Amino acid sequence: MINFDDLGKKLGETVDNVSTIAGKSIEIQKLKNQVRNLERGNALDIQSLGRMMYQGFLDGAKLEDKPQEICEGIKSREEGIEELLQKISLLKGIRVCPNCQKQVAKDMVYCPYCATELPPLPEEEEAVEEEVVEEAVAASEAEEEVVEEATEEAVQAKEESE
Repeated sequence: MINFDDLGKKLGETVDNVSTIAGKSIEIQKLKNQVRNLERGNALDIQSLGRMMYQGFLDGAKLEDKPQEICEGIKSREEGIEELLQKISLLKGIRVCPNCQKQVAKDMVYCPYCATELPPLPEEEEAVEEEVVEEAVAASEAEEEVVEEATEEAVQAKEESE
Protein backbone atom coordinates (compact mmCIF):
# COMPACT_ATOMS: atom_id res chain seq x y z
CA MET A 1 0.00 0.00 0.00
CA ILE A 2 1.24 3.50 -0.83
CA ASN A 3 2.04 5.74 2.10
CA PHE A 4 1.03 9.21 0.93
CA ASP A 5 2.70 10.94 3.86
CA ASP A 6 6.10 9.53 2.88
CA LEU A 7 5.44 10.33 -0.77
CA GLY A 8 4.55 13.94 0.07
CA LYS A 9 7.64 14.26 2.25
CA LYS A 10 9.91 12.89 -0.52
CA LEU A 11 8.34 15.23 -3.08
CA GLY A 12 8.84 18.19 -0.76
CA GLU A 13 12.50 17.31 -0.22
CA THR A 14 13.03 16.90 -3.97
CA VAL A 15 11.44 20.29 -4.67
CA ASP A 16 13.68 21.89 -2.04
CA ASN A 17 16.79 20.29 -3.58
CA VAL A 18 15.85 21.38 -7.10
CA SER A 19 15.12 24.89 -5.83
CA THR A 20 18.52 25.09 -4.12
CA ILE A 21 20.35 23.90 -7.23
CA ALA A 22 18.44 26.35 -9.44
CA GLY A 23 19.22 29.19 -7.04
CA LYS A 24 22.93 28.40 -7.15
CA SER A 25 22.87 28.22 -10.95
CA ILE A 26 21.21 31.62 -11.16
CA GLU A 27 23.72 33.10 -8.73
CA ILE A 28 26.63 31.64 -10.72
CA GLN A 29 25.27 33.19 -13.93
CA LYS A 30 24.90 36.57 -12.22
CA LEU A 31 28.50 36.44 -11.01
CA LYS A 32 29.76 35.36 -14.43
CA ASN A 33 27.89 38.28 -16.01
CA GLN A 34 29.56 40.67 -13.59
CA VAL A 35 32.97 39.16 -14.41
CA ARG A 36 32.30 39.76 -18.11
CA ASN A 37 31.28 43.36 -17.40
CA LEU A 38 34.46 43.99 -15.43
CA GLU A 39 36.57 42.40 -18.18
CA ARG A 40 34.87 44.63 -20.78
CA GLY A 41 35.64 47.66 -18.61
CA ASN A 42 39.29 46.64 -18.50
CA ALA A 43 39.40 46.19 -22.26
CA LEU A 44 37.94 49.67 -22.80
CA ASP A 45 40.39 51.20 -20.33
CA ILE A 46 43.35 49.50 -21.96
CA GLN A 47 42.21 50.79 -25.35
CA SER A 48 41.76 54.32 -23.98
CA LEU A 49 45.12 54.16 -22.26
CA GLY A 50 46.77 53.03 -25.47
CA ARG A 51 45.09 55.79 -27.50
CA MET A 52 46.05 58.42 -24.94
CA MET A 53 49.63 57.26 -24.71
CA TYR A 54 50.00 57.12 -28.47
CA GLN A 55 48.37 60.50 -28.98
CA GLY A 56 50.64 61.93 -26.31
CA PHE A 57 53.60 60.41 -28.08
CA LEU A 58 52.50 61.99 -31.37
CA ASP A 59 51.84 65.36 -29.76
CA GLY A 60 54.96 65.30 -27.63
CA ALA A 61 52.84 65.95 -24.52
CA LYS A 62 53.35 64.38 -21.10
CA LEU A 63 50.51 62.33 -19.65
CA GLU A 64 50.81 61.87 -15.93
CA ASP A 65 47.58 61.65 -13.91
CA LYS A 66 44.99 60.12 -16.23
CA PRO A 67 46.98 57.01 -17.24
CA GLN A 68 47.68 56.39 -13.54
CA GLU A 69 43.95 56.59 -12.72
CA ILE A 70 43.08 54.23 -15.57
CA CYS A 71 45.73 51.72 -14.49
CA GLU A 72 44.40 51.83 -10.92
CA GLY A 73 40.89 51.17 -12.25
CA ILE A 74 42.12 48.19 -14.26
CA LYS A 75 43.90 46.76 -11.22
CA SER A 76 40.81 47.26 -9.05
CA ARG A 77 38.57 45.45 -11.55
CA GLU A 78 41.07 42.58 -11.88
CA GLU A 79 40.96 42.11 -8.11
CA GLY A 80 37.15 42.16 -8.26
CA ILE A 81 37.20 39.59 -11.05
CA GLU A 82 39.41 37.27 -8.96
CA GLU A 83 37.07 37.57 -5.97
CA LEU A 84 34.00 36.87 -8.14
CA LEU A 85 35.68 33.83 -9.69
CA GLN A 86 36.41 32.50 -6.20
CA LYS A 87 32.74 32.95 -5.28
CA ILE A 88 31.69 31.06 -8.42
CA SER A 89 34.03 28.22 -7.49
CA LEU A 90 32.58 28.03 -3.99
CA LEU A 91 29.04 27.95 -5.35
CA LYS A 92 30.07 25.10 -7.65
CA GLY A 93 31.56 23.25 -4.69
CA ILE A 94 35.18 23.71 -5.71
CA ARG A 95 38.05 26.03 -4.92
CA VAL A 96 41.51 26.61 -6.32
CA CYS A 97 44.71 25.71 -4.51
CA PRO A 98 46.77 28.89 -3.98
CA ASN A 99 50.00 26.96 -4.58
CA CYS A 100 49.42 24.75 -7.65
CA GLN A 101 46.26 26.47 -8.99
CA LYS A 102 44.38 23.17 -9.37
CA GLN A 103 40.70 22.81 -8.55
CA VAL A 104 39.87 20.84 -5.39
CA ALA A 105 36.67 20.14 -3.48
CA LYS A 106 35.75 23.04 -1.21
CA ASP A 107 35.62 20.85 1.92
CA MET A 108 39.26 19.71 1.62
CA VAL A 109 41.79 20.92 4.16
CA TYR A 110 44.90 20.00 2.13
CA CYS A 111 45.44 20.02 -1.63
CA PRO A 112 45.62 16.43 -2.92
CA TYR A 113 48.04 17.49 -5.65
CA CYS A 114 50.72 19.42 -3.76
CA ALA A 115 49.82 18.86 -0.07
CA THR A 116 49.51 22.59 0.62
CA GLU A 117 47.21 23.48 3.51
CA LEU A 118 44.23 25.30 2.05
CA PRO A 119 43.05 28.55 3.64
CA PRO A 120 39.83 28.28 5.66
CA LEU A 121 36.57 28.98 3.85
CA PRO A 122 34.82 32.28 4.57
CA GLU A 123 32.09 31.86 7.18
CA GLU A 124 29.58 34.30 5.72
CA GLU A 125 29.74 33.44 2.01
CA GLU A 126 26.47 35.17 1.06
CA ALA A 127 27.15 38.47 2.86
CA VAL A 128 30.68 38.64 1.50
CA GLU A 129 29.45 37.75 -1.98
CA GLU A 130 26.89 40.58 -2.08
CA GLU A 131 29.50 43.00 -0.75
CA VAL A 132 32.05 42.01 -3.42
CA VAL A 133 29.49 42.32 -6.19
CA GLU A 134 28.35 45.77 -5.02
CA GLU A 135 31.96 46.99 -4.72
CA ALA A 136 32.88 45.65 -8.15
CA VAL A 137 29.88 47.29 -9.82
CA ALA A 138 30.57 50.61 -8.07
CA ALA A 139 34.25 50.49 -9.06
CA SER A 140 33.32 49.67 -12.64
CA GLU A 141 30.92 52.60 -12.88
CA ALA A 142 33.45 55.00 -11.36
CA GLU A 143 36.17 53.86 -13.73
CA GLU A 144 33.90 54.21 -16.76
CA GLU A 145 33.48 57.88 -15.84
CA VAL A 146 37.26 58.32 -15.60
CA VAL A 147 37.71 56.69 -19.02
CA GLU A 148 35.08 58.93 -20.58
CA GLU A 149 36.72 62.03 -19.10
CA ALA A 150 40.17 60.95 -20.23
CA THR A 151 38.91 60.18 -23.73
CA GLU A 152 37.20 63.57 -23.97
CA GLU A 153 40.38 65.33 -22.81
CA ALA A 154 42.46 63.43 -25.36
CA VAL A 155 40.04 64.36 -28.13
CA GLN A 156 40.05 68.01 -27.03
CA ALA A 157 43.83 68.05 -26.90
CA LYS A 158 43.97 66.58 -30.38
CA GLU A 159 41.49 69.13 -31.73
CA GLU A 160 43.41 72.00 -30.10
CA SER A 161 46.67 70.81 -31.63
CA GLU A 162 45.14 70.68 -35.11
